[in-house]
Amino acid sequence: MRVPLLIEDTMVETDPIFRQQRRNWDGEYKRKGVMWRGITKFEISLPNGSRVLEIGCGNGKTIASLKGDDLPIVAIDFSFKAIELCRFAVKEKKVSLMVADARFLPFHDDYFDVVISSHLLEHLSESGRNEAVAEMERVLRPGGRTIVSALSTRDMRFGRGKEIERNTFLRGGSISTHYFTPGEMRELFEHFIELDLHEEVEETLYSGEPVRRANIDGIFILDRS
Repeated sequence: MRVPLLIEDTMVETDPIFRQQRRNWDGEYKRKGVMWRGITKFEISLPNGSRVLEIGCGNGKTIASLKGDDLPIVAIDFSFKAIELCRFAVKEKKVSLMVADARFLPFHDDYFDVVISSHLLEHLSESGRNEAVAEMERVLRPGGRTIVSALSTRDMRFGRGKEIERNTFLRGGSISTHYFTPGEMRELFEHFIELDLHEEVEETLYSGEPVRRANIDGIFILDRS
């Protein structure tokens, strides 16, 4: 099955820092190709027929892990190159791909049952994170779920680079990364009901040296009552 590739650019690039970040990500994907490999560590099982949106899909690692039948999935990323790579990773899924901005989603209100954000929020500014979560709230139907994963302040890379906002660091002058605490994530999703929120810490080896990788993972339910 050929996956539709929509290259309509729906983004509003008024922020010069955001424009530069987009160019940086396109450059990284062009230089490295598939950047995120393997299977995501958290398995996502969804009710059959759920309308799913992933924001910041990258090269398709998270979409490939979704479990469920007849899942109409829309996946967006602001990098043209990421979307091109994602097309090949998800060709067995029922997916529509689009170049779009998580802060200005080009979808109707109350449309999706599930919104997934895996390691997207950490690459937005503080104002961008608030805008993206407000958009998740807008496009989710009441009772819908958002599934989120982002880097924790306990991760090995926390503190490396130039701090440009609180707990946000720019490394090598290219990609900015924000590191969350559980309390900050809870505050960001204050208009949602918290179903699960935990910190996942893994001790592993990198180039033979012990390192710590740490994520904040959460599931939130939208309740407009």
